[in-house]
Amino acid sequence: MHELALAALVSAVTAAVYAVIGLRGRRRARIHREAVALVAALDLDPYHVAALKNEATEAAAAELLLDRYVDVDAEGAVWLAGAGHEPGRAPAHPVPAALLAAVRRHDPAPVSLGWIEWDDEEYREATAAHRAEQHARLPELPRMPQPADGCVRSCCGCTGLVLLLMVWAGAGIVVLEAHHQGVLEWGATVVTALCMAALWRAEAVAQRIRDRTSGRSPLDERVREQTHPAQAALDGEQRRRLLLSKGDRTRWRGLDGGTSEDGDGDFEDWGGLDPDEHWDLGPDAYRYSAADEEPAGPQ
Repeated sequence: MHELALAALVSAVTAAVYAVIGLRGRRRARIHREAVALVAALDLDPYHVAALKNEATEAAAAELLLDRYVDVDAEGAVWLAGAGHEPGRAPAHPVPAALLAAVRRHDPAPVSLGWIEWDDEEYREATAAHRAEQHARLPELPRMPQPADGCVRSCCGCTGLVLLLMVWAGAGIVVLEAHHQGVLEWGATVVTALCMAALWRAEAVAQRIRDRTSGRSPLDERVREQTHPAQAALDGEQRRRLLLSKGDRTRWRGLDGGTSEDGDGDFEDWGGLDPDEHWDLGPDAYRYSAADEEPAGPQ
């Protein structure tokens, strides 16, 4: 009747292992549900969401472009537009207001979004301050339990694994070498074999449960799915121009200077120049030059 005792032992071990896996999985599922509910209730600033995706500058530029504060030409150069020339007008949100102020600091020279984002210290400080302020408002999300490091825990884990392997190997030897007689012993052997198969799959089951709650955090999921309204309102050409300007950090550098359109030389330093006296260096001159270089149509 040792088959019955063996089946009882292996069944108890299997039940204990899966009970631990189930309790841990239930705890992780509860923590995950709490985090999802907490994130769903958050009132996130659209520019904070854009900043978390490294798109705050594009979102601010999209709003300024739609509200006619700035214009972005086909070469990625950013200019002040109608509303941007009025000193008293600015967006209410600090991020597009900081971007508009940066463009105004470089006016009348052309500047790129990439240059402002990487080299305009005032703009960088303003956006960093806004991001830090929004980060401070985020509640602390519940975290998944992490196994603590330590010699005692590691030794206990190794000891448990060794004992589990000994039970599995011993049960296997007994099942293979035993001479089964009667339905009861054969039934106990089948139960033992099923429990051994379940023990063999225990780690895979535990890993599958961990994977369900160990992926992207709920906040990351919401940030990934949410798009700034101004960015969503752009058409394809406007989006292309903004991305071109965002990726440009060397050509259009405003008052800091920049390469000419064909890359053969540098703009003169614009600092301290009177635009009325040096009108030929202004944006109108660039537009006239670009127009002159367009191929003439059929006569």
